[in-house]
Amino acid sequence: MAEFPYTLRSAVAFWVLHGLPHLADAGPTNAVVDGITAVVNPKTDSKADRRANFALAQNVSHPVSWTLSEAIVVALASVR
Repeated sequence: MAEFPYTLRSAVAFWVLHGLPHLADAGPTNAVVDGITAVVNPKTDSKADRRANFALAQNVSHPVSWTLSEAIVVALASVR
């Protein structure tokens, strides 16, 4: 946890520098999830898992509404 602020900053910097917020704002579609996956991890074979995780993140009953970017971060982070 001591490195958490730095890892978070690094992830946010990558996200912004690669234009992912703009891509995420295109809407909650499989194409958007695949497009972000292609930037974050272009050689992955887990696109189907990431789409499933994104769908799950969208359907979670939570008192706080997630933005599309937050749901995508959760979906991408949950695939190992």
